Order: sequence, then structure tokens, then C-alpha cells
Amino acid sequence: MIGRGSPPSQSVGGAPKRALAAGNARLVFAYEASGPGFGLHDGLTEAGIECHVLAPTMIARSQRQASQKTDEKDAPQLIELLRAHVLAGNELPTVWIPDATTRDDREVVRTRLDVAEKITRVESPIQRLLKRNHVYHDQASG
Repeated sequence: MIGRGSPPSQSVGGAPKRALAAGNARLVFAYEASGPGFGLHDGLTEAGIECHVLAPTMIARSQRQASQKTDEKDAPQLIELLRAHVLAGNELPTVWIPDATTRDDREVVRTRLDVAEKITRVESPIQRLLKRNHVYHDQASG
């Protein structure tokens, strides 16, 4: 079981060793793409566990299931999808997992957009205040 607050590679404990002792059993893990992002995937893969990040939008659900979505209700369905994948070779509705460089690049872009939005949020009221008080920027002074 993955413990909260600890890195996934440490949380899996001795699972890879127990799998090896059980005749090199295959360890497979799946979770829906969400808040943990790809760090969980990276940690599990690093620990030698096959990990699949599933696209929640590609998993068939009734309208009732979709409106009453909880981890407890989703878990049996994810187990069935994973079991069908492992035993029968059915395809899983996985998401693309970008490499670390792409993730870093995306983080830089997100941060830049966030900063630009914050600057605009601060600048706009200041500009309105200056305009209301007839304070204008002199173009000649630069």
C-alpha cells in the first residue's frame, strides 16, 4: 500500500523483493490520472513496479456512476480493467506520460503564465487609480 506523504519508491516497501521471492511475480499498479501527477508513476516504476496511469474520461461509466464518483466505487472497476489487461491482454485507457524535460518545460510555461496573470491583476487597479487622478506617463522621459 502506498503511504501518504512518503515517496512512492519508499512506500512500496519490500513488494519488489516479495515478488522476486514468489517466483518473480509481476507487480502491476494502475491509478486514474489526477493530483499526484506523474511523480507516483515515476516512483513506482523506479521501484520496479509496472505502472499504468489511466485516463478517467476514457473509462466507461454510467451517468449515475459518473455523478457518484468516489475512490471506493472506482477501485473495483480499475481492478477489473487491470485484471483484463494482465490476463487477457485487453488494452488499458492510458494517458501519455511526458518525459521529465517536457514536464519541466510545461512547469516553466505554467509558472510564466501564472506570473503574467498576477502582474496584470496588480497593474490594472494601479493604472485605473493613476488615470482617475490624471497621472500620465510622459512618453518623452522614457
